[in-house]
Amino acid sequence: MATAIGLAGKALLDYRYKEATKGTDLGVDVNGLRAHKNLNAPGTNEAYMANKDGRYWVEDSAFFGLIKNDRLATKDEGAQIDAAIKAKEAADAAKKKAEEEQAKMEQEIENAKNGLTNNEAINKANEEAGKAAKAQEAAAKKAEQAAEKLASSVERLNELIRSLTLQSLEIDGSQYEIDKLNAKNQYETNNKNIRDIIRSAAGLNGGGGTGEASSVLAAANAQLGKKYVLGAEGDWATDCGKLFADSIRESFGVSTPRYVPDIMRDARAVGAWHDVGDGYVPKAGDGVVVLGDNHVVIADGNGGYTGANSHGPGGRGPGQVLQSSSIEGDFGTATGYVDTALYARAYGGSVPTGASNDALKC
Repeated sequence: MATAIGLAGKALLDYRYKEATKGTDLGVDVNGLRAHKNLNAPGTNEAYMANKDGRYWVEDSAFFGLIKNDRLATKDEGAQIDAAIKAKEAADAAKKKAEEEQAKMEQEIENAKNGLTNNEAINKANEEAGKAAKAQEAAAKKAEQAAEKLASSVERLNELIRSLTLQSLEIDGSQYEIDKLNAKNQYETNNKNIRDIIRSAAGLNGGGGTGEASSVLAAANAQLGKKYVLGAEGDWATDCGKLFADSIRESFGVSTPRYVPDIMRDARAVGAWHDVGDGYVPKAGDGVVVLGDNHVVIADGNGGYTGANSHGPGGRGPGQVLQSSSIEGDFGTATGYVDTALYARAYGGSVPTGASNDALKC
């Protein structure tokens, strides 16, 4: 019974997912992952986009396909998608032409049967129909050969990538650095959990903000565990900008942009933007833009954050809304900060009487 319910639930989620993404489906797969056209503006951070192809994103998943983990395609995958699209277009064109020829021949046969008694004419029509059928069969075979050739090329490319990755790890010790970073992140997470327990026992709050600005963090924390899907609308899944905009709307009752470059532009326009290094310290509920203009998270006032990341805790597992103890540990130096209270007020949001004046400083 439980299995049946689980399968029914997965079928419903798959249907909703396909409906939500059918407008971008390119109809081709790469390495077993469905390819889509990326309708969002690609990021401008050169380091982040160095191995990304901003034209496409692919369906990725975990836990036997139950958890979606969509992501931008790599440059290698982008090249494979280009080749697959060309092969599909060629096969579709050949198939369409063969079908048109067959339909034409079948109509001529029908006309001959209805209007002619000449056996020679009927035989000729049958012969032409046979040629059309052979042409269609040849087109299908050509498409199959093209698919096999593409699959072989992809496999050779994957073998090359695996070989180069292994050589890199053996030469520069990258795996050691990765393991060391994961251990550092786990250590910081454990320390953050201990501090939270101590604050809770002492009756202290967990953040440095006051008023509705800090309630943005609370609104984001209410969505912890929600699935990350790039471009999702926030109901069954969300992304970084949508989480920030929805949390502001929940706290201030105003609608704000969801795309990070738009958030930065509007924050600058109303004096709510602070570049890193200008002395501003982000409060709980403030926005923190990282990775150039590619990602935004919500500060907790203690150096950590809540955000919708494309990967799970520690950079592993499916994307989701999560908490982390260190912005800098996860993303490096931030790009800048959004004073959320001042930003929301520019859209008509109100700051309650008695709120800290720090929430309104430029």
